[in-house]
Amino acid sequence: MIPTAARSVNKGKRARAAKPPGRFDPFREDVFVMGPKFLVVGGGSIGERHIRVFGQATRWQISVCDPRADQIDHLKSTYALENTYDDVDKVDFSRYPSVAICTPTHTHVPIAAKAVDAGCNIFMEKPFSTSLAGVDTLLKQVAERDVIVQVGYVMRSHPGLRMAKAWLDEGAIGEVLAARVKVGYCVPEARPDYRDTYWMKSETGGGVILDASHQLDYIQWLLGEPEEVSCFASRLGDWDTDDDVEDIATMMLRYPSGALAGLHLNHFQRNYTHDLELVGRDGTIVWSYSDGNVALYQARKSEWDTHTFELERDDMYRAQAESFAHAVQRTQPPRVTGEDGVRALRLGLAALQSARTRTIVRLKNEDNA
Repeated sequence: MIPTAARSVNKGKRARAAKPPGRFDPFREDVFVMGPKFLVVGGGSIGERHIRVFGQATRWQISVCDPRADQIDHLKSTYALENTYDDVDKVDFSRYPSVAICTPTHTHVPIAAKAVDAGCNIFMEKPFSTSLAGVDTLLKQVAERDVIVQVGYVMRSHPGLRMAKAWLDEGAIGEVLAARVKVGYCVPEARPDYRDTYWMKSETGGGVILDASHQLDYIQWLLGEPEEVSCFASRLGDWDTDDDVEDIATMMLRYPSGALAGLHLNHFQRNYTHDLELVGRDGTIVWSYSDGNVALYQARKSEWDTHTFELERDDMYRAQAESFAHAVQRTQPPRVTGEDGVRALRLGLAALQSARTRTIVRLKNEDNA
Protein backbone atom coordinates (compact mmCIF):
# COMPACT_ATOMS: atom_id res chain seq x y z
CA MET A 1 0.00 0.00 0.00
CA ILE A 2 1.35 3.43 -0.95
CA PRO A 3 1.04 5.95 1.91
CA THR A 4 -0.65 9.24 1.08
CA ALA A 5 1.98 11.25 2.95
CA ALA A 6 5.37 11.01 4.54
CA ARG A 7 5.38 10.70 8.32
CA SER A 8 7.82 12.68 10.45
CA VAL A 9 9.11 10.88 13.54
CA ASN A 10 11.10 13.13 15.87
CA LYS A 11 14.04 11.47 17.61
CA GLY A 12 15.66 14.56 19.11
CA LYS A 13 16.16 15.19 22.81
CA ARG A 14 13.73 18.10 22.60
CA ALA A 15 10.38 17.65 20.92
CA ARG A 16 9.95 19.47 17.65
CA ALA A 17 6.76 19.77 15.63
CA ALA A 18 6.69 17.84 12.37
CA LYS A 19 5.50 20.94 10.51
CA PRO A 20 6.94 24.01 12.28
CA PRO A 21 4.84 27.19 11.96
CA GLY A 22 5.98 29.53 9.25
CA ARG A 23 7.97 26.89 7.36
CA PHE A 24 7.24 24.88 4.25
CA ASP A 25 4.83 21.97 4.53
CA PRO A 26 7.04 18.90 4.02
CA PHE A 27 4.02 16.73 3.29
CA ARG A 28 2.44 16.29 -0.10
CA GLU A 29 0.01 18.92 -1.27
CA ASP A 30 -3.53 17.80 -2.15
CA VAL A 31 -4.23 19.54 -5.42
CA PHE A 32 -6.49 18.04 -8.04
CA VAL A 33 -6.63 19.68 -11.43
CA MET A 34 -9.69 18.90 -13.52
CA GLY A 35 -9.64 17.96 -17.14
CA PRO A 36 -6.56 19.07 -19.09
CA LYS A 37 -4.85 16.69 -21.47
CA PHE A 38 -1.32 15.57 -20.66
CA LEU A 39 1.07 13.73 -22.97
CA VAL A 40 3.99 11.61 -21.75
CA VAL A 41 6.62 11.20 -24.48
CA GLY A 42 8.65 8.09 -23.68
CA GLY A 43 6.92 5.23 -21.90
CA GLY A 44 9.93 3.49 -20.37
CA SER A 45 10.65 3.10 -16.67
CA ILE A 46 10.50 6.78 -15.70
CA GLY A 47 7.75 7.55 -18.23
CA GLU A 48 5.56 4.84 -16.74
CA ARG A 49 6.20 6.21 -13.24
CA HIS A 50 5.00 9.63 -14.38
CA ILE A 51 1.90 8.11 -15.99
CA ARG A 52 1.13 6.46 -12.66
CA VAL A 53 1.83 9.38 -10.32
CA PHE A 54 0.28 12.10 -12.50
CA GLY A 55 -2.77 9.87 -12.71
CA GLN A 56 -2.86 9.71 -8.91
CA ALA A 57 -2.02 13.36 -8.26
CA THR A 58 -4.23 15.05 -10.86
CA ARG A 59 -7.32 14.39 -12.92
CA TRP A 60 -5.53 15.06 -16.16
CA GLN A 61 -6.35 12.93 -19.21
CA ILE A 62 -3.09 11.13 -19.95
CA SER A 63 -1.78 9.96 -23.32
CA VAL A 64 1.58 8.37 -24.14
CA CYS A 65 3.97 8.21 -27.08
CA ASP A 66 6.46 5.35 -27.36
CA PRO A 67 7.79 3.53 -30.46
CA ARG A 68 7.72 0.07 -28.84
CA ALA A 69 4.49 -1.80 -29.55
CA ASP A 70 4.94 -4.18 -26.62
CA GLN A 71 5.43 -1.29 -24.19
CA ILE A 72 2.36 0.51 -25.53
CA ASP A 73 0.35 -2.70 -25.06
CA HIS A 74 1.59 -2.97 -21.47
CA LEU A 75 0.74 0.65 -20.69
CA LYS A 76 -2.72 0.43 -22.28
CA SER A 77 -3.53 -2.68 -20.25
CA THR A 78 -2.28 -1.11 -16.99
CA TYR A 79 -3.47 2.52 -17.08
CA ALA A 80 -6.49 4.46 -18.29
CA LEU A 81 -4.93 6.22 -21.26
CA GLU A 82 -6.75 8.59 -23.58
CA ASN A 83 -4.53 8.12 -26.67
CA THR A 84 -1.33 6.33 -27.65
CA TYR A 85 1.20 7.18 -30.37
CA ASP A 86 4.11 5.23 -31.80
CA ASP A 87 5.94 8.15 -33.43
CA VAL A 88 6.62 11.55 -31.88
CA ASP A 89 6.59 13.13 -35.34
CA LYS A 90 2.93 12.15 -35.69
CA VAL A 91 1.86 13.93 -32.51
CA ASP A 92 -0.19 17.11 -32.75
CA PHE A 93 1.31 18.84 -29.72
CA SER A 94 -1.25 21.66 -29.92
CA ARG A 95 -3.80 19.22 -28.45
CA TYR A 96 -1.86 19.02 -25.19
CA PRO A 97 -1.49 21.90 -22.73
CA SER A 98 1.33 20.02 -20.97
CA VAL A 99 3.88 17.45 -22.07
CA ALA A 100 6.34 15.29 -20.11
CA ILE A 101 9.55 14.42 -21.97
CA CYS A 102 10.93 11.11 -20.72
CA THR A 103 12.96 10.01 -23.73
CA PRO A 104 16.75 9.39 -23.88
CA THR A 105 18.56 12.51 -22.74
CA HIS A 106 20.06 13.51 -26.08
CA THR A 107 16.52 13.86 -27.55
CA HIS A 108 15.10 16.15 -24.84
CA VAL A 109 15.82 19.51 -26.42
CA PRO A 110 14.54 18.87 -29.98
CA ILE A 111 11.32 17.29 -28.69
CA ALA A 112 10.82 20.10 -26.18
CA ALA A 113 11.33 22.69 -28.95
CA LYS A 114 8.47 21.15 -30.97
CA ALA A 115 6.18 21.08 -27.96
CA VAL A 116 7.00 24.62 -26.84
CA ASP A 117 6.43 25.90 -30.37
CA ALA A 118 2.90 24.46 -30.06
CA GLY A 119 2.39 26.30 -26.75
CA CYS A 120 2.89 23.34 -24.41
CA ASN A 121 4.07 23.51 -20.82
CA ILE A 122 7.00 21.15 -20.37
CA PHE A 123 7.91 18.68 -17.66
CA MET A 124 11.47 17.71 -18.63
CA GLU A 125 13.08 14.64 -17.16
CA LYS A 126 16.62 15.10 -15.91
CA PRO A 127 19.24 15.80 -17.04
CA PHE A 128 18.21 18.65 -19.33
CA SER A 129 20.40 17.42 -22.19
CA THR A 130 23.79 15.89 -22.94
CA SER A 131 25.25 19.14 -24.28
CA LEU A 132 24.49 22.85 -24.38
CA ALA A 133 23.54 22.73 -28.06
CA GLY A 134 20.15 24.36 -28.54
CA VAL A 135 19.63 24.96 -24.83
CA ASP A 136 19.74 28.77 -24.82
CA THR A 137 17.51 28.89 -27.89
CA LEU A 138 14.98 26.65 -26.15
CA LEU A 139 14.92 28.81 -23.01
CA LYS A 140 14.42 31.91 -25.16
CA GLN A 141 11.57 30.14 -26.94
CA VAL A 142 10.02 29.24 -23.57
CA ALA A 143 10.09 32.88 -22.49
CA GLU A 144 8.62 34.09 -25.78
CA ARG A 145 5.78 31.56 -25.66
CA ASP A 146 5.21 32.24 -21.94
CA VAL A 147 5.04 28.55 -21.03
CA ILE A 148 6.22 26.67 -17.96
CA VAL A 149 9.25 24.38 -17.83
CA GLN A 150 9.90 22.22 -14.79
CA VAL A 151 12.81 19.78 -14.64
CA GLY A 152 12.48 16.41 -12.93
CA TYR A 153 14.96 16.79 -10.10
CA VAL A 154 12.69 14.91 -7.74
CA MET A 155 15.04 15.05 -4.75
CA ARG A 156 13.87 18.63 -4.20
CA SER A 157 10.51 17.09 -3.31
CA HIS A 158 11.96 14.91 -0.54
CA PRO A 159 10.67 16.31 2.79
CA GLY A 160 13.99 15.63 4.53
CA LEU A 161 16.01 17.59 1.99
CA ARG A 162 13.42 20.37 2.03
CA MET A 163 13.79 20.56 5.82
CA ALA A 164 17.57 20.80 5.42
CA LYS A 165 17.05 23.66 2.95
CA ALA A 166 14.75 25.45 5.40
CA TRP A 167 17.31 25.13 8.19
CA LEU A 168 19.98 26.58 5.90
CA ASP A 169 17.74 29.46 4.85
CA GLU A 170 17.03 30.42 8.45
CA GLY A 171 20.76 30.36 9.29
CA ALA A 172 20.57 27.42 11.67
CA ILE A 173 24.24 26.42 11.10
CA GLY A 174 25.65 29.77 10.04
CA GLU A 175 27.94 30.14 7.06
CA VAL A 176 28.50 26.83 5.28
CA LEU A 177 32.19 25.96 5.09
CA ALA A 178 32.13 22.42 3.74
CA ALA A 179 29.76 19.91 2.19
CA ARG A 180 29.97 16.23 1.36
CA VAL A 181 27.71 14.10 -0.86
CA LYS A 182 28.07 10.34 -1.25
CA VAL A 183 25.93 8.28 -3.63
CA GLY A 184 26.38 4.70 -4.74
CA TYR A 185 24.25 1.98 -6.27
CA CYS A 186 24.65 -0.91 -8.70
CA VAL A 187 23.14 -0.13 -12.10
CA PRO A 188 22.95 -3.74 -13.38
CA GLU A 189 20.95 -4.67 -10.27
CA ALA A 190 18.77 -1.55 -10.32
CA ARG A 191 18.15 -1.80 -14.07
CA PRO A 192 18.79 -5.31 -15.45
CA ASP A 193 17.68 -3.96 -18.84
CA TYR A 194 20.43 -1.29 -18.85
CA ARG A 195 21.81 -2.64 -22.14
CA ASP A 196 18.66 -1.37 -23.83
CA THR A 197 18.82 2.09 -22.23
CA TYR A 198 20.74 5.34 -22.48
CA TRP A 199 23.26 4.03 -19.91
CA MET A 200 25.18 2.21 -22.64
CA LYS A 201 26.63 5.28 -24.37
CA SER A 202 27.95 8.64 -23.17
CA GLU A 203 26.36 10.46 -26.12
CA THR A 204 22.88 9.34 -25.01
CA GLY A 205 23.42 10.34 -21.38
CA GLY A 206 25.19 7.31 -19.93
CA GLY A 207 27.70 7.76 -17.14
CA VAL A 208 27.42 8.53 -13.46
CA ILE A 209 28.07 12.28 -13.74
CA LEU A 210 25.01 13.17 -15.81
CA ASP A 211 22.88 10.28 -14.59
CA ALA A 212 23.48 11.20 -10.95
CA SER A 213 22.86 14.87 -11.67
CA HIS A 214 20.26 15.06 -8.90
CA GLN A 215 23.22 15.84 -6.66
CA LEU A 216 24.56 18.47 -9.07
CA ASP A 217 21.18 20.15 -8.88
CA TYR A 218 20.53 20.07 -5.17
CA ILE A 219 24.04 21.03 -4.06
CA GLN A 220 23.56 24.28 -6.04
CA TRP A 221 20.00 24.67 -4.73
CA LEU A 222 21.44 24.51 -1.23
CA LEU A 223 24.73 26.40 -1.62
CA GLY A 224 24.55 28.32 -4.88
CA GLU A 225 26.84 28.08 -7.89
CA PRO A 226 30.49 27.17 -7.36
CA GLU A 227 33.22 29.00 -9.22
CA GLU A 228 35.51 26.04 -9.93
CA VAL A 229 35.21 22.28 -10.33
CA SER A 230 37.79 19.53 -10.49
CA CYS A 231 36.92 15.91 -11.16
CA PHE A 232 38.46 12.47 -11.50
CA ALA A 233 36.39 9.77 -13.21
CA SER A 234 36.94 6.16 -14.23
CA ARG A 235 35.18 3.07 -15.56
CA LEU A 236 35.73 0.27 -13.04
CA GLY A 237 32.52 -1.78 -12.90
CA ASP A 238 32.09 -5.13 -14.60
CA TRP A 239 29.25 -4.31 -16.96
CA ASP A 240 28.66 -3.86 -20.67
CA THR A 241 28.90 -0.18 -21.55
CA ASP A 242 31.10 1.77 -23.91
CA ASP A 243 34.59 2.40 -22.57
CA ASP A 244 33.99 6.14 -22.16
CA VAL A 245 30.97 5.68 -19.86
CA GLU A 246 32.33 6.54 -16.42
CA ASP A 247 30.85 4.67 -13.46
CA ILE A 248 32.75 6.45 -10.68
CA ALA A 249 33.50 10.13 -10.21
CA THR A 250 34.90 12.22 -7.40
CA MET A 251 34.53 15.95 -7.81
CA MET A 252 35.46 18.98 -5.75
CA LEU A 253 33.60 22.27 -5.97
CA ARG A 254 35.13 25.54 -4.78
CA TYR A 255 32.82 28.43 -3.91
CA PRO A 256 33.66 32.14 -4.04
CA SER A 257 33.79 32.18 -0.22
CA GLY A 258 36.45 29.47 -0.24
CA ALA A 259 34.00 26.80 0.94
CA LEU A 260 34.50 23.35 -0.55
CA ALA A 261 32.03 20.63 -1.50
CA GLY A 262 33.03 17.06 -2.33
CA LEU A 263 30.82 14.69 -4.30
CA HIS A 264 31.58 10.98 -4.59
CA LEU A 265 29.36 9.11 -7.06
CA ASN A 266 29.51 5.51 -8.26
CA HIS A 267 27.36 3.08 -10.24
CA PHE A 268 28.67 -0.24 -8.89
CA GLN A 269 28.15 -0.15 -5.10
CA ARG A 270 26.13 -3.20 -4.05
CA ASN A 271 24.50 -1.54 -1.03
CA TYR A 272 22.54 1.59 -1.97
CA THR A 273 23.79 4.71 -0.23
CA HIS A 274 22.89 8.39 -0.55
CA ASP A 275 24.05 10.82 2.15
CA LEU A 276 24.64 14.56 2.51
CA GLU A 277 26.55 16.51 5.17
CA LEU A 278 26.66 20.31 5.48
CA VAL A 279 29.16 21.79 7.93
CA GLY A 280 28.67 25.39 9.06
CA ARG A 281 30.38 27.70 11.51
CA ASP A 282 27.62 27.13 14.06
CA GLY A 283 26.53 23.56 13.42
CA THR A 284 25.98 20.67 11.04
CA ILE A 285 23.11 19.29 8.96
CA VAL A 286 23.08 15.62 7.94
CA TRP A 287 20.53 14.09 5.56
CA SER A 288 20.33 10.45 4.51
CA TYR A 289 18.02 9.46 1.71
CA SER A 290 19.00 5.87 2.48
CA ASP A 291 17.39 5.80 5.93
CA GLY A 292 15.09 8.85 5.76
CA ASN A 293 16.82 10.80 8.54
CA VAL A 294 17.57 14.51 8.58
CA ALA A 295 19.36 15.97 11.58
CA LEU A 296 20.47 19.38 12.80
CA TYR A 297 23.32 19.92 15.27
CA GLN A 298 23.67 23.41 16.75
CA ALA A 299 26.72 24.19 18.86
CA ARG A 300 24.76 26.52 21.15
CA LYS A 301 22.46 23.62 22.11
CA SER A 302 25.08 20.84 21.97
CA GLU A 303 22.48 18.35 20.79
CA TRP A 304 20.99 16.81 17.67
CA ASP A 305 17.45 17.45 16.46
CA THR A 306 16.58 14.45 14.26
CA HIS A 307 13.56 13.73 12.07
CA THR A 308 12.80 10.54 10.18
CA PHE A 309 10.56 10.60 7.13
CA GLU A 310 8.95 7.31 6.22
CA LEU A 311 7.75 7.43 2.64
CA GLU A 312 7.41 5.41 -0.50
CA ARG A 313 9.46 6.47 -3.53
CA ASP A 314 6.30 7.45 -5.40
CA ASP A 315 5.46 9.99 -2.66
CA MET A 316 8.23 12.27 -3.92
CA TYR A 317 7.09 11.85 -7.50
CA ARG A 318 3.49 12.65 -6.58
CA ALA A 319 4.63 15.79 -4.76
CA GLN A 320 6.66 16.71 -7.84
CA ALA A 321 3.63 16.13 -10.10
CA GLU A 322 1.48 18.28 -7.85
CA SER A 323 4.06 21.07 -7.88
CA PHE A 324 4.04 21.00 -11.70
CA ALA A 325 0.23 21.15 -11.68
CA HIS A 326 0.43 24.23 -9.46
CA ALA A 327 3.01 25.79 -11.79
CA VAL A 328 0.81 25.17 -14.83
CA GLN A 329 -2.07 26.85 -13.00
CA ARG A 330 0.32 29.75 -12.21
CA THR A 331 -0.42 29.39 -8.50
CA GLN A 332 3.27 28.85 -7.68
CA PRO A 333 6.55 28.94 -9.62
CA PRO A 334 8.09 25.72 -10.96
CA ARG A 335 9.90 23.83 -8.23
CA VAL A 336 12.89 23.34 -10.56
CA THR A 337 13.03 25.80 -13.46
CA GLY A 338 14.53 25.31 -16.88
CA GLU A 339 17.38 27.59 -15.81
CA ASP A 340 17.98 25.34 -12.79
CA GLY A 341 18.16 22.32 -15.09
CA VAL A 342 20.68 24.04 -17.35
CA ARG A 343 22.75 25.07 -14.33
CA ALA A 344 23.03 21.40 -13.27
CA LEU A 345 23.91 20.46 -16.84
CA ARG A 346 26.67 23.10 -17.02
CA LEU A 347 28.20 21.76 -13.81
CA GLY A 348 28.05 18.18 -15.09
CA LEU A 349 29.67 19.12 -18.39
CA ALA A 350 32.37 21.06 -16.54
CA ALA A 351 33.06 17.99 -14.38
CA LEU A 352 33.34 15.81 -17.49
CA GLN A 353 35.71 18.34 -19.05
CA SER A 354 37.83 18.37 -15.92
CA ALA A 355 38.01 14.58 -15.82
CA ARG A 356 38.96 14.30 -19.49
CA THR A 357 41.55 17.10 -19.48
CA ARG A 358 42.74 16.64 -15.88
CA THR A 359 42.39 20.35 -15.24
CA ILE A 360 40.45 22.61 -12.92
CA VAL A 361 37.53 24.14 -14.82
CA ARG A 362 36.27 27.60 -13.96
CA LEU A 363 32.54 27.93 -14.32
CA LYS A 364 31.12 30.86 -16.24
CA ASN A 365 28.14 32.39 -14.49
CA GLU A 366 27.00 35.86 -13.51
CA ASP A 367 28.41 35.61 -9.99
CA ASN A 368 31.85 34.56 -11.25
CA ALA A 369 32.05 36.68 -14.41
